[in-house]
Amino acid sequence: MRKIIWIICALVFCLNLSVNASEALISKNSLSDMLLESQNSNSPLISGNVFAAKKSSSDSNSKTANRDSNSKSDPRKLSKISELFTRKNPALSKSEANEYAKYVLEAASKFSQDAFVIAAIIVHESTVNRKAVSKGGDYGLMQVRWKVHAGDIKKRFPEIKSASGMFNARTNIMYGTEIFAQCMSKTGTLEKALMRYSSGSTKLTTKVLQTLRDLKAN
Repeated sequence: MRKIIWIICALVFCLNLSVNASEALISKNSLSDMLLESQNSNSPLISGNVFAAKKSSSDSNSKTANRDSNSKSDPRKLSKISELFTRKNPALSKSEANEYAKYVLEAASKFSQDAFVIAAIIVHESTVNRKAVSKGGDYGLMQVRWKVHAGDIKKRFPEIKSASGMFNARTNIMYGTEIFAQCMSKTGTLEKALMRYSSGSTKLTTKVLQTLRDLKAN
């Protein structure tokens, strides 16, 4: 009887070993299949990188959406800036005012600035006259100082050979907005940035801030 019990126990033990070995083989083969599938599809088993890629894509889409909301596709801002330009410079045609307004929105979007601020600067720097020239040698809509920026402008815009090239509305607004963005970065506040941009003109700064308040109020 005792021998029979020992034989039964031995059979059960061997059966368990066989099952465990079989399960281990299945598990190993499954892992091999997963690795092979991962290699064939070029996708990691652990999806941390996939998550990071999705997050990066989401962040990029979010930034694009924010940029687009301030771009030339904003009809309300476009209309208000265009109306401001024609009001301050009656000699400006509606098509010219719209064109300048589009450039303002484009530049503001590119350099993460308030389009209304850029529009107000243009109004009080040049009265929206793209051929305006100051006694100090400031040119165009945003009164870019040629003597200071000529080297950088020629390097970045090879088509511009002389100061008169800054009469190009789009180039002037883009470059002027970039300068103002640098002023904002260095000073940290709108009022100080306007003072820096206008070479310390309290009068111009006050006028720009008042026009900005009017634009935002209406």
